[in-house]
Amino acid sequence: MKVTDDSGQEISSQTDHSSPRIHAVGEKLPSTADQILFRFITPLRLAKNNRGTGSSLNPLEFVLAGRRRYAEIVALYGDAQPIPCSLHRVEEHDFEVLESNLHRWGFNRYSGRQKRTMTLAGLVGEAVIRGPWDSVGPWLEAAPATHLGKSTSFGFGRVEWNPV
Repeated sequence: MKVTDDSGQEISSQTDHSSPRIHAVGEKLPSTADQILFRFITPLRLAKNNRGTGSSLNPLEFVLAGRRRYAEIVALYGDAQPIPCSLHRVEEHDFEVLESNLHRWGFNRYSGRQKRTMTLAGLVGEAVIRGPWDSVGPWLEAAPATHLGKSTSFGFGRVEWNPV
């Protein structure tokens, strides 16, 4: 099995039945881009201290979720370089949501394990975020393929982005 990105470049291949290997991602973001339009196609669920996203997006939590997801996938499946420890530390004041057209979307499902109805919800829509995107690490390029946040096994967290 071979998995390719939109340009046809191979991002994963599997010739046997072992876990797929995720290869290094290329650089798509121009170093001068400081504003990015994010499209949250499926609900984005970010949690901090066991509390959900609410109705607004915290850009720093979004960046940290991306770094965590990328690091986990590279550690488990990748031959890509891990995120370097020397990567620029980002702070909440480094990012600003310039425009936001986000709303909560969710659904109820019955959990057979927990024997109760659960609500799965997150943010969908678009947001323009300004920040030091050239220093957040390689996760940004991988985000559309890996999804971000919680409940990715339910298809949540699909995000697309383009420099503005």
